[in-house]
Amino acid sequence: MLQHSPLTSSQPVSLWTCQKDALAFQFHQEFPRLFPTQRRFSGTFKTTSLLLLLLSPSYPIAVASVACGLFWLVLRPRWQQSQPFARGWYEHRLDANPTALDVYAQHESSIRIVDSLYDLFLPSKNKDSVVALVFLPGALVDARAYAGVCHKLRQEGNNLAVILLQTDRYRRLMSPFFGLNEHALRDVMKHATNELAQANCSVRNWALGGHSLGGLTAQELLPKMPEISQLVLWGVNYPRATPISPTVTELVVTASQDGFRFSDPPPSTPEIQRYEIKGGNHGGFGDYPHQTYPRPDGTRTISLTEQHEQVARVTAQFLLS
Repeated sequence: MLQHSPLTSSQPVSLWTCQKDALAFQFHQEFPRLFPTQRRFSGTFKTTSLLLLLLSPSYPIAVASVACGLFWLVLRPRWQQSQPFARGWYEHRLDANPTALDVYAQHESSIRIVDSLYDLFLPSKNKDSVVALVFLPGALVDARAYAGVCHKLRQEGNNLAVILLQTDRYRRLMSPFFGLNEHALRDVMKHATNELAQANCSVRNWALGGHSLGGLTAQELLPKMPEISQLVLWGVNYPRATPISPTVTELVVTASQDGFRFSDPPPSTPEIQRYEIKGGNHGGFGDYPHQTYPRPDGTRTISLTEQHEQVARVTAQFLLS
């Protein structure tokens, strides 16, 4: 059976309990029945405000009524603009393919599932010191879609552990705006250190990485986390010519058929190593259905196994160099 490590009250809480969730996103998903009633709600709201204003002799109530009406006039355009985004986000979530889910059944002894926080892929050989990579999944994607490539990654490096952060059932953005910050990451790192110690492993070096929006989030959090010495970016197509930090080395892995690729990356530098997977696409960094939102992904011309082997090999070489 898979090894479950329940959290106690002294251990980190879920990364997504932060109350800064996007209002429209959560509201539209929890109450989809309100979609067809928006106009009726708007008319009722304005009518009620007008009646309160005309019929009430109380000055405070009249002022409050006017204020509510003005507030709705400001809020309504934003409400209307948020509907396509919220619906698109909800309808285009990407589940893991069965082949990715099979990894859990095939390699039970090498994976520890820590509640809803993360999956820990233990080193293929227990070492006194390991490199630990905290990996952030892309937007809309079930984190389990990366199980196959994470397993290959731990196989490529004998003393490499991967901490794959989980998403909730809404596949919420891996972004500080949605509750993921440096404090939450440090809690996860602390808890993962204890989990690795139970497997006779100690962490000598921490790395942070991610795919797509997860990689962009890793970039944003990196300056706030001096304990991170390496950054790994998969399918992040916003090239930078200069490193984020002079003390951090970076690996940027791109794919030639990536539908989210907007420009060719600049050449490698001593601080930023770059690698392109010929024939790979955006979704090939994980294992999930073809992505069509917010734009179509390219068509992969190599096998998924080949793309996973390439990205795992170059990432392991970078982390253990």
